[in-house]
Amino acid sequence: MGVFMPLRLRHLPRSGEISIFLCRISRVLAFFGAISYSLYLTHAPIGCTIINLSNHFAPTFGGKLGILALAWTATIVASYLMYRFAEKPALKLASQIRYHKRPTPEKIPEAFFRNSSATDETTTSRSFSSPSKG
Repeated sequence: MGVFMPLRLRHLPRSGEISIFLCRISRVLAFFGAISYSLYLTHAPIGCTIINLSNHFAPTFGGKLGILALAWTATIVASYLMYRFAEKPALKLASQIRYHKRPTPEKIPEAFFRNSSATDETTTSRSFSSPSKG
């Protein structure tokens, strides 16, 4: 076992190569993470349409693989365009929306809770009468 250890270590990638590889992978994953919602919305209409057309124009297995690659590429390109020109501007506009906070019950004036038919201060919609036991 000890004899084969140097052979295995020689074929392992260096730490610099690993970090470059992980950096590239993280960029790819970040890209697909950014376009994931657009990809979800476009994969069925675009991908399925192109794949269904493959039954008519590419009856061979190699032709179908080419059409599959075309469908995959077209879906990713359409998803990126949808993200870039629709989703990203919409997210920017949505981030500018400001909502007013609702007032807490302590800040609502007491007159708001008064019963319109009540004439004295003690009868409000906040006061509840307990059922009489009798």
